[in-house]
Amino acid sequence: LNSKLNIIYSNWAFTALVKQKALVVAGQALLNFIRSRDAQVVAGNLAMSLKNPGLAQKVHCEVKSGPDKTEPVDATMTALNAEEGNQEILVHLHPVAAERQREARLLELAGAVEQTVDGIAITDMAGITRYVNQAWAEMHGYEPHELIGKGIPTYHTPEQYESVVNIALKQLHETGSFRGEVGHKRRDGTEFPTNMSASLIRGTEGKPEGMIGVARDISEAVRLNAELGQFANRLEHLLESSPTILYNGHLQDDGQFTVQNVSSSISRVIGYSREEALRPGRSFQAVHTEGTFRLPVARGRRLCAHSTLLQRSEA
Repeated sequence: LNSKLNIIYSNWAFTALVKQKALVVAGQALLNFIRSRDAQVVAGNLAMSLKNPGLAQKVHCEVKSGPDKTEPVDATMTALNAEEGNQEILVHLHPVAAERQREARLLELAGAVEQTVDGIAITDMAGITRYVNQAWAEMHGYEPHELIGKGIPTYHTPEQYESVVNIALKQLHETGSFRGEVGHKRRDGTEFPTNMSASLIRGTEGKPEGMIGVARDISEAVRLNAELGQFANRLEHLLESSPTILYNGHLQDDGQFTVQNVSSSISRVIGYSREEALRPGRSFQAVHTEGTFRLPVARGRRLCAHSTLLQRSEA
């Protein structure tokens, strides 16, 4: 700007901001492009910069960027040393809308990270913890601030680190990612299993700058799987040793009941082998006389008893 606050020169970024061509902008007063309610404040800062050459004046305002549209900017104004009356002012306008949107997205992301049930940790390439969310800290028995600066071995027993973690880290460094089951330890030394995924964090030039890990405690799932395995073993033993026909299966939406397992006594009682009864796609209606197979029990009930007539194999 000149000392009369008219534009002498503008770069392409300014013309793009105000949606005007450079020839149109040249010679106009800067205040013509400032939102009216901000114009007085901007004019005051420009006058102050003329009185104090070399001292930057800063103000937040909005620039007209089209009909009925404005763009928020941070303005910095600095008068250049020159003879009185020939002074020029360098004005720098920094649009902040996109920046504020990025900040809002980051805050939204940070809130989501803190509320997720999965534990999340970020380390540098040396494995030193730089960030953990609340879930990660709680599953290991700590407060988040206690883990900043701690190394990866903090979260694992020596055996876990040697047998799994070292391999996972090697794969992470070589391929950029890892996914699998990894054992962890709590502050009190107790161990727990997790499903874990990890990725490298890369900088703008693609160089690895850190690692991020996401872990979910699967202790309950492992316990339930173990119980299901024990139940399956007991069921198999029962089916093998029972003198009566025992079976379990799946009741489909169309009312068809498909057998999943049956006791070996079926061969002695009606002549069908277990293999025949369990043939893929076979419905258990096939071993009942016509119209006698019923399941007089509502879904959700775990146990029922009923009478029926079975038909023997033609053999």
